[in-house]
Amino acid sequence: MKLQVGDKVKFMDQKGGGVVSRILNSTTVNVLTDDDFEIPFAVHDLLKIEKPKSYSEKIFFEGLSPSFPGSESKFGAGSGKEAENLSSPPMEEKMEASLENTNLEEDTDKRISALHHGYVSKTSQAEGLYLGFLPHDQQWMMKGGIDLYIINYTPYSIIYNLASKGVESFYGVDYASVPPYSKILVESLERDEIGLWSEGVFQCLFYQEESSCWLMPVSCAYELKTKRFLQTENYIYPVFLREKILLLPLVNINEHKAQNAIVHSTPFEDRNSSASSQKQMLRPIQNESFLAPFFIDKNTVEIDLHIESLVENISDMQAYEILQLQIKHFERCLNEAIEKKVSKIIFIHGVGNGSLKQEMKKILKPYTGLHYLDASSAKYGHGAMEIYFSGK
Repeated sequence: MKLQVGDKVKFMDQKGGGVVSRILNSTTVNVLTDDDFEIPFAVHDLLKIEKPKSYSEKIFFEGLSPSFPGSESKFGAGSGKEAENLSSPPMEEKMEASLENTNLEEDTDKRISALHHGYVSKTSQAEGLYLGFLPHDQQWMMKGGIDLYIINYTPYSIIYNLASKGVESFYGVDYASVPPYSKILVESLERDEIGLWSEGVFQCLFYQEESSCWLMPVSCAYELKTKRFLQTENYIYPVFLREKILLLPLVNINEHKAQNAIVHSTPFEDRNSSASSQKQMLRPIQNESFLAPFFIDKNTVEIDLHIESLVENISDMQAYEILQLQIKHFERCLNEAIEKKVSKIIFIHGVGNGSLKQEMKKILKPYTGLHYLDASSAKYGHGAMEIYFSGK
């Protein structure tokens, strides 16, 4: 976090705050406290107070609270308004009046910018949420400052909060809303500040105007080894940026949707029918191409079913959990390939004990209009299957 003279700050480990009065060095500043004492503080012990961007932030930072008749009220910090009588305007009118007094043009978060589409990239990115570390110097990426972004590469609007993990506490450092396929600048960092952001907690809610499948919230811990910042191969051109960036995946949106969603059902569905249940389970998700990042040519998709390609951390997963996740991923890709009329799909299942391959064959048995065989051993060894579809 970079502070300047005049910035308002709060103390993380004690009550109160003040104004930055002097920059002593890159890690220490003097703060003129609310009690008019000038005291040196470490930058990491301070929380910068940004200007409120919305009515909800105004409530949070300035202590606003709409009043009811017969109760005390504060419409602005230190306003000292007393309880008003029954002839006072309703609470909703007061809130509207308060909002009208703010400059609505300033409500737009200028930290937000749109992602791009269709860039050619050697590395495919699944739709999801990422932490992104973008070097200021794209030629010498291990020198100079870095911009930290939260990247929303999904069709959903999100409301998130981000906390960093300190030695004894978590520190809430940012919260905001981000539109679909957009990124938001969280902080511009100096190199010696990277370690303060390498571990923390990310939480968010998803929103769409209408959907037959409503996503549950996400809450996940993240950790990024600082040595990754010192290896040039970790900086890539993703499909949604023209600059090299170090990406840390937070949420794969399709995996989250498959396992953490409430599916809308109607009274006309026979919930006791196994056929209906099977149809619902295999129904491809509309308006969202799960296979898009995996096309290797116009009509061929290549899917890696190795568990390391599907989830970030497998340390706590049992063998049967791994197999079930691989099967679910296989079925999801297979059914979207049928719906999108793909000519061929290749599944890299590995060798192992053969259980995944046997389960795949069981699933394929009742399907018509397709045939399968082992993929090229020269290219994939003995651990891949090709499936061809007819009736295009």
